This record gives sequence, C-alpha cells and structure tokens, in this order.
Amino acid sequence: MPKELPKNWVETELRNVLILKNGFAFKSKDLSAEGDIPVIKIGNIKNYGIEVNEDYKIKLELANSNFFINKGDILIAMSGATTGKFGIYNLDKKVLQNQRVGNFKLHSKKLFNYRFLYYLLWELKGKIEDLAYGGAQPNISSSKIEGLKFPLTPLAEQERIVAKLDDLFARLDNIKASLDKIPVLLKNFRQQVLTQAVTGKLTEEWREGRDLGAWEEKKVDSLITKIQAGKNFRCPEIPVTKGQVGLVKISAVTWNIFDSKETKTVIDKDKINSDYFIKSGDFLISRANTIELVGNSVIVGDLEYDIMISDKVWRVFFQEELDKKYLNYYLKSKKGRFEIESRSSGNQMSMRNLSQKKFRDIDVFYPPYLEKKELVDKIDNLFLRADAIQQNYEVLKAKIAQLPQAILHKAFKGELVPQLASDGDARDLLREIEELKKQATKTKKPSKTTKIKKYKNSTTKLSKAAEVEGKYK
Repeated sequence: MPKELPKNWVETELRNVLILKNGFAFKSKDLSAEGDIPVIKIGNIKNYGIEVNEDYKIKLELANSNFFINKGDILIAMSGATTGKFGIYNLDKKVLQNQRVGNFKLHSKKLFNYRFLYYLLWELKGKIEDLAYGGAQPNISSSKIEGLKFPLTPLAEQERIVAKLDDLFARLDNIKASLDKIPVLLKNFRQQVLTQAVTGKLTEEWREGRDLGAWEEKKVDSLITKIQAGKNFRCPEIPVTKGQVGLVKISAVTWNIFDSKETKTVIDKDKINSDYFIKSGDFLISRANTIELVGNSVIVGDLEYDIMISDKVWRVFFQEELDKKYLNYYLKSKKGRFEIESRSSGNQMSMRNLSQKKFRDIDVFYPPYLEKKELVDKIDNLFLRADAIQQNYEVLKAKIAQLPQAILHKAFKGELVPQLASDGDARDLLREIEELKKQATKTKKPSKTTKIKKYKNSTTKLSKAAEVEGKYK
C-alpha cells in the first residue's frame, strides 16, 4: 500500500467496511450426489471463480438457511492447499457455504463498490497468503483478514477505478487469448515442415536439375548398428545432482529436448555402470509410454551430470551420423508417429510398449545422401526460427503475467484515475458506513439460527426448508 495517500483517501481496516463470514460445518456423511443443494468447499474455489460439484449435495431438510451463497458473492479458501484463493460465484444456482470457506459481506453495498472489493483482494492477495502460510499448516482466520489495512477511496472514485480496471483487464484477456494461439500455430508449423520434409516436398525445388537418384523405402534396421538398453532398479525419486549418478526417466525424452532433471538418483554404488552413461550427441528413444508419447526420441545436448540409460530408454547407434538427425525428425512426423503407434503393443492406452524387433521393422521413406543433408539443414533452420518465436512468446507471456499486479498497484496508489474534488472525502464515507453499522446493530432483531440436526418430522421440516429456499431464490 502507498505510504502517502491522495488527500481525500483514508487508510482503514477491512473490518470497517465488511465482515468475513465463516461457513457451516456440514457433516460429510450427509453429502452425496443424491442431495438437493450443492455445498461449496474450499476445493471448489479455482481460477478466481467457483466450481459446483454435484457429488457434494445436502438434502433440503438439512440445509441451514444462514449459509446460502448468492450470485456475485466473493468466497475465499481459509485452510488447506488452496488457502488464500478467492473467486466470485457467478451462477444463478442456489448453493451452500461449507466450513473454512469465507464469504465477504459488506456493511453497505450502497456505500462500497463490491467489484472494487474484488480488485482490492487481488492487491491484498500476497499479504493474505503470507498470513496463511506462516505456520506448518496453511490456515487463516477471518479476524486476520478483517484486520488487513487498505486505502479507502471515495465511492465515485471507486467506480471510476473499477471501470478502468475492467477495461484494462478485458484488453489483457484479449492479448492473452491471441498469445495462446502461438504455441498451437508453432506446433502446426513444425508438423507441416516435417510432413513436407519426409514426402520430398521441402526439397522439391532444390532437387530440380540435380541427378540424385530416387528415394527408397528402408527399414530402421538397415540404418542402425546397435540398440542398447539399460537396467531397471529401485531409486529415490530425486533428480540427480553433481557428484551423484542418475538413472534416466522416460519423461527426460518426452518433449523433444533431453531434460537432465527428469532423473532418479542412484544410491546403490554396485548398480553404477559407466557403459550406460549417456553422452552428448546420443540418440535416445523411449520404448514405453502412452500411445501419444511412446517412441519419442531426442538427440542429447550438453550434459552436466552422469546419467545412465534405463530399461525403458534405449540408446541407438547408427551407421551414418546424419541418419541420427534424419530419423529423429522422421519419427516426429505423422508418417513416423503412425509407424510407431501401429507397432506398439499393450492392453491399455495409458502404457504402450515398443519392442526392439518392432522398432527395427519401422518403414522409413529415405532420400539420397545429398538431399538428406539438405533436408536436415532446412529443418534445422526452420525449427530455429520457430524456436526463436517460441522464446519471444515465453518472454512476452511472462511480462504480461506481471501486468495485472502492476496495474493494481497503480490503482491503489491513486495513479490510475484522477482524483476529483467533487468526489468528496473517504473519511466522510467511512463515518457513514460506521453509522449504518451502529443503526443495524440497534435495530437488529434476535435471529433464529436454526441448525437442523436430524430429519424427524418430514412435513414440518420440508415445509420450512421450502420457505427458506423460496426466500433466497
């Protein structure tokens, strides 16, 4: 929060404009898919919204009327792994508030903009999480959140800030939506390059006027000299570090670039065999994975650690060095993927296997040497361009991810919209809210907080619950 506030702002605590209402401890045994009203748990607060789980519903006669959630309510998780996450409930469906779910209730909706509160919680998110994660177990009380300080602005300025933030965040969403298309476009581009490469279209113009000979159908077996498989043994699921020896996992070769962190650390020194150590330039391929990922291959770049191949990751040796790169590209093309997937075996799609015999039997559309060299060079160059675009995309995406917080900082420092003398003073607004609180306390009638324990009289209970449900719709 800014040290010096605009002159018509005032610093105050959240409790002076709202209360954070705790939820009700519904019994787990009473929640089921056969119930009538969904119950919102802390796990339902996701991505600044609220998801409804139809498997956790309470019978109408067991509903506590004081804990209905209304459309537009802002909820916050107050314990567990999602502590500090908040979201707006935007559905018309009537739901109930479970324990450890907080519901922000303004003292006056006329004197405080509810969407301003939503943006304010974004700004306070870091402080809320610091309070929640200070102990061994993530947990936060409503009193701690209510005690957080914030800069209160006049109501008219709140509305201008909200309008400006809505506009800026809508623009950001459009930019993000456009950016999200880039990885898909790059993936399609790479696949088109590979398709043109393995069908000869990529070098069609280059080939004209050259006496190169015809393309051939070959088996992988004719291109390689040896397949080396490692051993499988139990290791701690800890990535290898310098001075240790690692055992490669199939995830290390899954995403086209060798990932040396996707390893396990070998503790038993008797299991270490330097003949299995992976070297820079090695062609590695997974023999087991899901149907979409089995047979993924990489050519290893620079290495920092000593890592051994495993029984699920082979090292393949080639007769010609150039065939290593050509086959690596070929197997990633649609033709190559078809060859691998059609030859993989297994009863479950979640884990398929490729035998050495089946791998050696893969058909390869194979060009003459000079054309093969030209193809590999063209693919390298085109992929380098795609990689450069990908890197620029990642940098831009990271910068855009920081923009919301930067914009919010400006908003709550008084730098996003102008302050107008006609707005009045936030101190007067705070006094009005305080006066309304006092009046509400004086005139409030004793309420009957009915905690329905058990279904005894179906006619009476259902009748009362139906009246409550009708009242809150």
